[in-house]
Amino acid sequence: MTMKNKDILINNILKGFQDLRGRASVYCFTKDIIPELVYNIVNNFFNKYRNENVLIVVDKYENKKAIVDYLNKHNINKYNNYNINFISADYIKFKYHYCYKLIITVALNEEYITIDHLFHGTKFMLSILTENKMNNDFIKNLRMILPNIEVDDYTKNIKFDTIYSPVEEHRIKVELSEEDKKLYDKYSEYITTSITIFGELNNIEKCKHGDRELNISSAEFRNNIAKQNGWKEDLDTNIEFYKQIDDIYNPNILYERACNFYNIAKQRRDLVTDNIIKLDSIINICNDNKNKKIVIVSKKGEFAAKITKYINEKLGNICGDYHDCIEDAIAVDNNGIPILVKSGSMLGSH
Repeated sequence: MTMKNKDILINNILKGFQDLRGRASVYCFTKDIIPELVYNIVNNFFNKYRNENVLIVVDKYENKKAIVDYLNKHNINKYNNYNINFISADYIKFKYHYCYKLIITVALNEEYITIDHLFHGTKFMLSILTENKMNNDFIKNLRMILPNIEVDDYTKNIKFDTIYSPVEEHRIKVELSEEDKKLYDKYSEYITTSITIFGELNNIEKCKHGDRELNISSAEFRNNIAKQNGWKEDLDTNIEFYKQIDDIYNPNILYERACNFYNIAKQRRDLVTDNIIKLDSIINICNDNKNKKIVIVSKKGEFAAKITKYINEKLGNICGDYHDCIEDAIAVDNNGIPILVKSGSMLGSH
């Protein structure tokens, strides 16, 4: 039976937490599964450290209640001699040391000082982030102490799990080459930094085309963003701090970054969707399903053409094309004989 996307996500987080030796952070935008995720983390912990203490720090009562209800449902509570304490982030006192074997934080999406304080009192810690606030300093500092668990966003797929489908789905993992991984990380850093600088995607468009609703030109809009972040025309760029501001928020730099943003985003997307590392996996699927009819769906026609060519080179001329990037070819009849034009100025040609 195929695993549900929810289970895949939880398993990936559990594995990532183990691989990072029990000190990690993770973005989990599907808030409904957080109680089950917390249950799996603490259950695995208590299987090994039955008499140790766990602290769960939450942002608000609703999250605490959801987690408590799920743990109670599975009999993990003080009545069954499990040592779990809950506390709201607002009640953390920095003059106290919180000495627990495992600490889990939930939805402390910008409270780095709180997370760092808790980090120094525990051996194992997982910080579950529910929103990306685009706070570059927070992300950078957090990942220095709690490395990020890389997981896909299964939000849409988890919702689709509630809809009946007769199709059995399998996912096959392929690894980017070292060179492509570096390029992907470079694109990702550019995109993340850009969103941090502009604040939101709409501002990128306004930096290029202006704000029509407020009747503000693109140049004025860029100047406003620049000045809001400390830039001015007479900055003394001989001072390193002011030079950094000029390098990031100079209106000309903002315009260049706004123009490049979507190109970089497209290049990152294409790097993933059209990567040749997928070709050998496709061949393996074909070999594992001989004598079956197979439909291969590609996001773009260019890569579909590469797939067709690769399959026909490796397995013989068994794959046909149905897309908008088919190479020119001579038409043949059922016997493989070229079909000739029978009339007009092209008479006798292929």
